[in-house]
This record gives sequence, C-alpha cells and structure tokens, in this order.
Amino acid sequence: MRCVCAILLLIFTGHYALSQTQTIERLKKNVHIASTSKQKLAAIFMLCEERQSMSTDTLYHYAWMAQRIAKQINSEDDHNMARAEIAFCLSKEKKIDSSLSILNHL
Repeated sequence: MRCVCAILLLIFTGHYALSQTQTIERLKKNVHIASTSKQKLAAIFMLCEERQSMSTDTLYHYAWMAQRIAKQINSEDDHNMARAEIAFCLSKEKKIDSSLSILNHL
C-alpha cells in the first residue's frame, strides 16, 4: 500500500511540475512575441504572477525588464508594480533592507 501511494505521489508531483514548466514557457513566449510596450508589460506581469514557480534570477530579469519598459512609456503604476516584483526578489534573496527600501519609495 505504501508503495502504491508513493508511486501515485510521484506521478502527480511530476505532472504538476511539467504543467508549471509549460505554463511558464508559454508566458515567456507571450512576452517575446508582444508587439507593443503595453502588451509586453502585461505579458511580463502575467509571468511574474507565477513567481513561486520561477527561479529568483528569472523573475528578477523580467522585473527589471518591466521597470525599463515602464520608464520608457512613463507609466508610474507599472513602474511601481515592477519595483514591487524587484523587492520580492530581494526578499527571497534575504536582502530585506534593500527590499524594504524599495517598498518604502513606492
């Protein structure tokens, strides 16, 4: 019985991991095929919603990309959202002071 439970657990865990990877890859593709800056920002923020399933480095890369685009199009709300994602990355890296500094200036 334990063996059957262990096998089922492995199957479901593997399936979940595969579906998460596919979701992230699809969202990354949406970022790269977006034709306007606004579409690209929207795609990046959708990708960032999967923050728990991505490496910090990947999330950090897209958060910085969003910040640059938000500055280019002069969107304060999007700029603040990107900064919040950067702060999240810093907190995951145990850089709490830097994260709080960013959040305090939103």
